[in-house]
Amino acid sequence: MSLERFCRKEVAIVQANDTVVGAARKMQEIHVGAVGGVDRAGRPVGMLTDRDIACRVIALAHAPEHTQA
Repeated sequence: MSLERFCRKEVAIVQANDTVVGAARKMQEIHVGAVGGVDRAGRPVGMLTDRDIACRVIALAHAPEHTQA
């Protein structure tokens, strides 16, 4: 059994100005723990992980529906 069988070939992305709620829903839908962030031109600008959401948004009592990814 090859590791390739378990790896995704496409990277899940969100727009950098999407909300954290939107990014979390995308992660849930496609069963991943991280998404790449891109700007309006489609250039990569960062990565958002489920840990980022827990530690930098929820734990600090930021409103995820108003916080940009």
